[in-house]
Amino acid sequence: MREKRQNPRNCVGAPVSISHGSFGVLLATTIDISDGGIRVRLADRIKIPEGSHLQIKMLNSANPNISFNMKVIRSVGDVLGMQFIDYELAGQRHKIEELIAGMKATR
Repeated sequence: MREKRQNPRNCVGAPVSISHGSFGVLLATTIDISDGGIRVRLADRIKIPEGSHLQIKMLNSANPNISFNMKVIRSVGDVLGMQFIDYELAGQRHKIEELIAGMKATR
């Protein structure tokens, strides 16, 4: 069966930190990333409800100071599927589309 996705997924296994006021900071590893979102496997088994808003930092990124604001779309076992909302850098919020456009322009 062919997947009908607006944004193709790229398999990437990179370390990330996930933070929220209710649980602090958790470590996870990405499973895949697309322009629309990210899927991660949590290091610790903790239930994070669908609809939760979290912040993600890509720990091995060229710019690990970028904090992505995410919404949990799917939570199954130790895997979270999240949608990009926007991102923060140096105290300023930016549209995720601006970051994606900038990354594609440098390729």
